[in-house]
Amino acid sequence: MIEEVGRMLDHKHQITSRQLFVFIIAVQIGIGILTLPSILVQIAGHDAWISIIMGGIISSFILVIIMLLLKRYKDKSILEINSVLYGKHIGGILNILIIVYSFVAAILGIRIFTNVIKVSTLKLTPPTVLTFFILIPTIYLIWYGLKAICRFVNILLVIYSLVIIFLLLIYKDFRFTFLMPVGGSGIKPITMAIIPSLFGFLGIELVAIIYPNITDKENAMKYALAANLFTMVFFLIVTIFTTGFYGEVMLKQLEYPLFSISRSYKAPIVERIDLFFVAFWFPAMASSLRNYLFSSFYSINEVFNIKKRGKVLFIFYIVAVLVSRIPKDQAHTNQFLEILNLLGIGIMGYLCISYLFSFVNKRGVGIK
Repeated sequence: MIEEVGRMLDHKHQITSRQLFVFIIAVQIGIGILTLPSILVQIAGHDAWISIIMGGIISSFILVIIMLLLKRYKDKSILEINSVLYGKHIGGILNILIIVYSFVAAILGIRIFTNVIKVSTLKLTPPTVLTFFILIPTIYLIWYGLKAICRFVNILLVIYSLVIIFLLLIYKDFRFTFLMPVGGSGIKPITMAIIPSLFGFLGIELVAIIYPNITDKENAMKYALAANLFTMVFFLIVTIFTTGFYGEVMLKQLEYPLFSISRSYKAPIVERIDLFFVAFWFPAMASSLRNYLFSSFYSINEVFNIKKRGKVLFIFYIVAVLVSRIPKDQAHTNQFLEILNLLGIGIMGYLCISYLFSFVNKRGVGIK
């Protein structure tokens, strides 16, 4: 199904390891941080931040294994490795699974993004119309390639900095007593919250898809790990601050703590600063779903060697808009999201198993 000469590797998709860094943090932070603090607090209480640290360490270990797997096969993506490692038929099934996974992840991201816009700003606009328009920049950047996507997400570093600055502005209302005693929730709740914390680090598996496009692969692991560490620190800061600001009892009741906390600051001149805060976060949410959508479209082209990519991208666009309306409401979306998160953990597990299996089936190892 995959032809070496048909690889969708060209100049517009070539990125550096530094651009890989922003690609990873964009896909991890954009949407996951919206609900992560409240989800973890429901399980681990005020010690949720400990689970994030443990989740960050485990995800970094998984990332190292993924990078070692890719390094063994030189310039091959996981889509090509599957065919070499598992054979044409099983490898083909695994490739289809990766395409479906990344597409569904993008679809749920689109639905959450649309819900946030509808609730916070454009309450009277029909959801389908919203989805149609918010995807236009994404489709535009996908058409121009991975390099354009990574260049755009550099702006997110500014947005993340603004979030930290905003948290510092309301630091006077932060209470350390809400975080005490450390470890008071118990080992079992903290341990149980590790898996949900890992959901926030999903996105590292996409490296296995775009790996052939990295021009300086010798630096790829270093920057990938740095990105995962950046995500962990950002999650840690937001979770600690929201817990110390609201307390675990109130935090459990908030759907989007990061947005809720923006309503607590009263600017001397600007009214409703929370609307500005939400608007600033829109590019972050869009970048998260965009990276999944690109990975799905890229994988389709890789697997099926599509020639007329413009027409396929247009069909891809229409299908994404329509399928994103399948979940009936936010509760229904969350049910799909729970299944997707478990599938994402399964994908990471399968990549780790593939690395071990590559020592049994050595066909294609070290061959460009």
